[in-house]
Amino acid sequence: MARAAWRSALLAGLIGLLFCGVCVARDGMCLRAYTWEPGVGYRPAPDRCEEPPGLIDGAAFFATAAAGALVGRSGRSREDAAVSLASLLWTRGRRSLAVLGIAVLLLGALSATAHRVPLPGGLPLPIAGFAVFAAVLRLTPPGSPLDYDRAGVLWAGLTLALADGVGRLLFDGLRAARERERARPWAEHQELWGVDPAPAVAEVTAAERAAQIRGALVALLGGLIVVEAIFGVNGLGETLKDLVVDRQGVDPLLLAGVLGCFAFAVLVIDLVPLEGVIAGRAR
Repeated sequence: MARAAWRSALLAGLIGLLFCGVCVARDGMCLRAYTWEPGVGYRPAPDRCEEPPGLIDGAAFFATAAAGALVGRSGRSREDAAVSLASLLWTRGRRSLAVLGIAVLLLGALSATAHRVPLPGGLPLPIAGFAVFAAVLRLTPPGSPLDYDRAGVLWAGLTLALADGVGRLLFDGLRAARERERARPWAEHQELWGVDPAPAVAEVTAAERAAQIRGALVALLGGLIVVEAIFGVNGLGETLKDLVVDRQGVDPLLLAGVLGCFAFAVLVIDLVPLEGVIAGRAR
């Protein structure tokens, strides 16, 4: 419990600093475009911005939005004031979760064969994205259920699984484990002669494998921004890209919500007891 509280506070602080940095850097950020109502949270208000907000204004806005979300008062974003911010984030979060799920399933299937077949490293993420996009345009006829307009989530997940970094973290870890296992007979021979086998071979611990898997999952989160933009998947990654890159004016409440979702995902990845799962499978 103490670990979860500490990690939550640390992530909230880092995300808050990032939000404040955007407030200071972007002239289009308008915190006065919202009014706070205790019963529902922030509501869109007429834009009355005359100057960009400062660091203190950004910190106060983020803290109020975060506190409201924790008690179910997420408010309504200017992007879609007809629904609550929580509903908007849930709708887009499900698309991102589907992309991640497809990538994890494909990586799991590839990892199951990595101990038998040497696997090459993946492609850089933008190249993998455009390669898959070009293949889909070539191979799927217009109007097909597998067209990128209809199956964008599928192709985005496939691209994420083919990307470098993620696969490299997983497969290099498996290769290292395999090489250590191959060296074990030599280490046992050394031990018979009274030589310490530790320098020759060391067992891959559950903590090491868990760290590799956590790193790969966090890399998948970062890749969402690229693959969702390429295939037009309106998920959390595409929303974050739109907010920070494309628009002249930034929707501060939606930005705070998206950053909070990514922070929550990182916290879940960090707290899932992967070490116990890996150790149980090794028995």
